Amino acid sequence: MPVYTIQAPDGHEIDIDAPNEQIAVSGAQQWYAQNVKTNSPKKDTSITGALGQGVADLVSGVGKTVREYVSQDAGDAILSKDAAKANPNYKSATQQFMHPDDGAANHTLGLDWSSLPRAALEQAPGLALDVVGGVASRRLGPVGQYLTGLATFGSRTAGNEAQRRASARTGDANAEPTADDKLSGLQSTLVQSALNKIGTNAIVNPGKVAGTGITGAAQAAGNVAKAGVVEGATSAAQDAVSQGMANRGTEVPFDTQTILGAGVMGGVGGSTFAAPKGVKETITASRMRDQSSSEATTRAANRVLEAAGGPDKLADPKAGYEATAAAMGDVRRELGDVASTVRNASHEAVSAIERAKSGDAISERDLKAVDAAGNPQLSDLVRQASALQKLTKYGTFNEAEGRFSGGGHQIVRKAAWPLVRDATKLGAVAGAVTGNVDLGMITSHVPEAMGGLASALAAYKGLKAVDRALGLASPAKTFAEKFGDTTTAIREAQPLNQSPTGPKVVPQNSLTTPQPWGPIPEAPQKFKPDIVEPGIAKIVAKLQKDKQQQTAKEALPLLRKLAEQAKPPAPEPPDTTLQDAIKAGKQVVKDRQWADQMRQQYEEANAPQDTPQVKMEDVFKATQKLTKGLQQMADLRQKGLGSNQAEAEAAVSPLIDSVGGLGEVRNPAMGKRASELISAANALKKLRAVPEADSAEAPTQPSAGIPQADAPFVLPESPHVFKEPREAAEAIYAEAVAGGKAIRHAEGFKAGTTRRLAGEEAIYNQISNSLANVSERGAFHKYLSALWGSDSPEVVRQVRAHMLTEFPQHAGTIMKHLSDEVIKGLWTKPKKAGKG
Repeated sequence: MPVYTIQAPDGHEIDIDAPNEQIAVSGAQQWYAQNVKTNSPKKDTSITGALGQGVADLVSGVGKTVREYVSQDAGDAILSKDAAKANPNYKSATQQFMHPDDGAANHTLGLDWSSLPRAALEQAPGLALDVVGGVASRRLGPVGQYLTGLATFGSRTAGNEAQRRASARTGDANAEPTADDKLSGLQSTLVQSALNKIGTNAIVNPGKVAGTGITGAAQAAGNVAKAGVVEGATSAAQDAVSQGMANRGTEVPFDTQTILGAGVMGGVGGSTFAAPKGVKETITASRMRDQSSSEATTRAANRVLEAAGGPDKLADPKAGYEATAAAMGDVRRELGDVASTVRNASHEAVSAIERAKSGDAISERDLKAVDAAGNPQLSDLVRQASALQKLTKYGTFNEAEGRFSGGGHQIVRKAAWPLVRDATKLGAVAGAVTGNVDLGMITSHVPEAMGGLASALAAYKGLKAVDRALGLASPAKTFAEKFGDTTTAIREAQPLNQSPTGPKVVPQNSLTTPQPWGPIPEAPQKFKPDIVEPGIAKIVAKLQKDKQQQTAKEALPLLRKLAEQAKPPAPEPPDTTLQDAIKAGKQVVKDRQWADQMRQQYEEANAPQDTPQVKMEDVFKATQKLTKGLQQMADLRQKGLGSNQAEAEAAVSPLIDSVGGLGEVRNPAMGKRASELISAANALKKLRAVPEADSAEAPTQPSAGIPQADAPFVLPESPHVFKEPREAAEAIYAEAVAGGKAIRHAEGFKAGTTRRLAGEEAIYNQISNSLANVSERGAFHKYLSALWGSDSPEVVRQVRAHMLTEFPQHAGTIMKHLSDEVIKGLWTKPKKAGKG
């Protein structure tokens, strides 16, 4: 028979006598299975084997470090432990991942990706030790954190680094490290520890997830990805440092595959260890998607933290309840104080404030109404109250038990209490048993009740651990950690010397007449105590009198200045227009005499108390009349003397300068806002149109038949703006019927009115939402009432013109949402789509 030589997998050659080649191969396989393969133990490539290898690497690394740097005997004792001994049959996944058996050319990037899960598990115990150390040292500062990282990472690394240096230097894998090798290993460990801290910190202290909903979930996912990238980069850098320190002075080249593999395994490990917190943040962002990431929410969270004394204390359900309840009480008290100073608030704003004080839900429409009140502190407090009200819905806010907790373990807790009570009752009955009670029947139910209680207790403990890991167990703690910080003050800082009843500056868009001396102060509030003794009453009266006299003294200098400027012009050549100017000048002289009388009475304000006091309105009227006379005189002189000379004289007039300059005096918008200037324009028009019978006095009242200037447009106001469109349409219909208006189709009228009001409200919301800040939105709030109060497209166009005058910077937005086509559509019933 022929002899066939067959090579076995281990390299041995086997000679087989067989009639043909196929039978020879089959015989060789049988022989190999019986004599070789059965004697060679199978390689361990299991997941548990990988985890065991990681633990053995950790313990043996500590043993080597102790042996080389502390005590040889102590190190050998650690290395002799079973935990430090790796399974001799385990096949290293790390080596297989970095250097595949079948060659790097057969794998992507030269790495065996099928071995990556086991390789990551081999690194997990060491990385877990670093993460635990990072968590424990978060409050120790940078130096303490580095020293902790050096202890966890260096204790398992320094010995291996010394051994690696000795092997590279001598070429002997079992060479004993010298003093220089140990020093080199220690240097390498110190540098790697600094890099390791960077990677660990990305896992332990990721960026704060302040967003909610999808934004918060994206931030949480970004933190996980960042942790993987940072840990991967630092792991690759650590391997490069290790190779550089071990191979310096030798001809051993850098192993780039090892560096690449270390980076990939570090990235997987970093992402894996960061994933639990990312999942927790994602769940929190989803649960709290109705919260806004604003300063008001941060202030609310800081109130809870302050009341509890720290986030860790909020883990207790009772402490969480007490802190949340205290924060809610503080906000409601402060809200009540601030709300009492707000005047002329809309019905919507008042209702929203009351709901906030009562702990009810607050809508976006309520917040806009509160913003319109123009008090930032009020808006902030209402938003804080809303945030705290939403917080109580994230768990069980039990006022009866004084507990605030959440998660699935609360369901088990509620179910377990009856079992506890039953077990207690059984024990009480067994203790008080009498001869008429069957003790055996009672005790037969005890094991069943205790077994159910033990099962419920185990389920409660397990679910509670899960709830804590996911941030569900303590809603107050999760809320405070997510939104609270150490930089935002609990209460918004208020400007100095701000008083709710102090002077208020008239807004630029107000229809109130601008005054030359600035904003009009509010009338002083009289002191009205319930019980005032005679002596106190005299003091109060004296203070009020002193305040009136002080106001008079402050007005006198300006009044004198106006009177000095009200001097008649020099005689001019005979001319019809100049004659009119002379008439106006004479009228100014009379006005000056009246102003002098007002001034004299003010100077006598310190006279005995029975002297009649001059009212502030008289001062205003006198000054207004002087201003009107000077304006008329300036305009007439401009026409009579020539525009150039008159412009030069008017430009240097202190009075005209005091009201904003000649351009401001002639500004048509100012004429619309100030009724006094309109009256002056009417008087001037009459002077030019009709000769006067009495040339000694300029006319001050318009005569019949003379065209008058158009009255300024006043924004309409709807009394139903606080209602829903359908409810408002019902009220408008009722008012129309009560006013005698004949409406043929009631339902059609209501439907059309509802559609128009809803459309106007949508237009208002679109424009309001595009405004830049709370102040602008507050000033714009009146236009919802104006739109609802408009009874024709023409009135809506006038409202739009008013908007454009007040908000020219948003003209594009206003015209986009309130174009002529849109206005026409508000009163036009939409056509039904044709049948196809």
